[in-house]
Amino acid sequence: MRSATINSVTELRASMGFGPPSHPLITIIDFFKATLFASADEATVTLNLYSVALKTGDIPAIQYGRRSYDFSVGALLATAPGQQMHIKAHADKLDFEGWGLYFDPELLVGHQLADSIADFGFFSYAVFEALHVSERERTLFDHALASIAVELDCGIDRHSHGITLTALHLLLQHVDRSYQRQFTSRTPHIGEAATRLRGALTAHYAASTGDPEYPSVAQLARTLGMSADYLTDVLKSQTGFGAKEHIQRFVIARAKDELITTSKAVSQIGYALGYAHPHSFSAAFRRQTGVSPTQYRAAN
Repeated sequence: MRSATINSVTELRASMGFGPPSHPLITIIDFFKATLFASADEATVTLNLYSVALKTGDIPAIQYGRRSYDFSVGALLATAPGQQMHIKAHADKLDFEGWGLYFDPELLVGHQLADSIADFGFFSYAVFEALHVSERERTLFDHALASIAVELDCGIDRHSHGITLTALHLLLQHVDRSYQRQFTSRTPHIGEAATRLRGALTAHYAASTGDPEYPSVAQLARTLGMSADYLTDVLKSQTGFGAKEHIQRFVIARAKDELITTSKAVSQIGYALGYAHPHSFSAAFRRQTGVSPTQYRAAN
């Protein structure tokens, strides 16, 4: 298996059989014309660029971890710098169509997107959480991409940086909105996310033979078959609260029940809920309720 690390737009284009880019920090790739991985059956690539890729047609299997995913009907997937992919391809050219937009983090320097890009959680979603794109959404994405392409063809001048990033921001907003739609209409189990999370939390504590660890978002997301960021965004879309807030509310509700129905010491309840120190439990309880565990017990 071949492995490679791609650190620049120029390196990416060369690896795909294209010439130098018109802009050193951003490029658009036509997948049908690309020749990436033609020299080997499999390749492991670490890409130190942001990417937004819309893939259609007969897409080769993409491996993440131990699982392989097939998007033969087409999908959009975004990745942040440093993500690693294992891709199988057996032809001289990639056997699917679509486009990929790739940009260097340096492109964002001096623009508001440098800070706000962290708000686009889909850059860290897993591949099985890719966006399944409708025809209408594909048209919107293609139009936004065309605006970027036109600007890249104009060359670099004192206006090009701002115009390019404005168009890029618009594309990312379209993707974000489409994910919000997918949260509510396309993924069958999304509407049950909060209920399933509560079930996973209940099972977490029931399975413990001693004092358990405090439940983490990453751990619970794995149990539910999601990435941590995807679970958080789904819950925010459905309930207005992220995964951490749901966990905190569940844990404090459990603490309230213990305080009222048992005579256990406050420290014992805290340890049983996964808090490493009694003062950490008391502080978390006060943040949620406005009173200490002792005050809550006395009042109830």
